Amino acid sequence: MTVTFDSLTLKEPDVKPQPKPQVNETELVSGKTKLTVSSTVKKSWQISCITESLAEYSALLAKLTVVGSLVINGATNTKCVIKSWREKEMNPSTKEITMQFVQDTT
Repeated sequence: MTVTFDSLTLKEPDVKPQPKPQVNETELVSGKTKLTVSSTVKKSWQISCITESLAEYSALLAKLTVVGSLVINGATNTKCVIKSWREKEMNPSTKEITMQFVQDTT
């Protein structure tokens, strides 16, 4: 699997798509439930990768405030951003980074 974000290739990526339908649920006075459903599905991905040097880590960290293209196996998703970031040290030079990406669909 090949994944890039804003032209930066992620090492050993693990991608978990997490689409979220947009549903608004309202409880009416009668006790019934009214649902309003959008035809737009929120696109979201949880992606884990590794960094094996300070340079790789710094390059990825610099993408935290970037709105860029997320390319997963050749499929381009424009206007994406890293929404959350978790890291786990695997050894002194290697970290596993888990990020939540979301796409601006406006």
